[in-house]
Amino acid sequence: MVQNNFQLFLDGLRGELSALTTTARCAFATAMCERHFPDYLLFMAQEGWGNPAVLRETIDAGWAACSTNGQQANNLSERCEFVTPDSEDFSSVAASFGLNAALMAAHLAAFLNAQNIEDVFWIASLGRDTADAKATNELPSFIFYTPAIEQEIRASRWMVEELDAQKILLQEVSGQELNIDKIRDQARKF
Repeated sequence: MVQNNFQLFLDGLRGELSALTTTARCAFATAMCERHFPDYLLFMAQEGWGNPAVLRETIDAGWAACSTNGQQANNLSERCEFVTPDSEDFSSVAASFGLNAALMAAHLAAFLNAQNIEDVFWIASLGRDTADAKATNELPSFIFYTPAIEQEIRASRWMVEELDAQKILLQEVSGQELNIDKIRDQARKF
């Protein structure tokens, strides 16, 4: 049986996040949102609905908070929720990607206001959910969901890439000195 490495990572993530500074948590959360911003753009291109400017503004507020040790996101959380697609209203699988990206941005905005570690944890979990949806989308539609299929999803390139990206970003923000520009560039390259 393939070990669920991602679940093991998430199981330990809260502890790792609690050991970080608020600025480092902010950098990890913002980098994750930056990494998944293209998923929202894909959704919008396929469905013709959405407003990426709200997500972009939230991500930019996150980067600014990392540089200034704090910034309020005021109404950004509500604005993110307003541009969050209901995946049942759209026909493409990209709606799930857009949903997760918008929810990630909403959690980032909430984190900027309250610095709650749970918001950062949920951002990482939503990244995993997006990778899972991408892997599932590549399966033939007639396949029944079985433990073997679950193992195939866990071993998919999408899940492996997401786990690797989260580990790298976590390592980057755990360093002695945060290089926000480097972290932002890294998040955009994944």
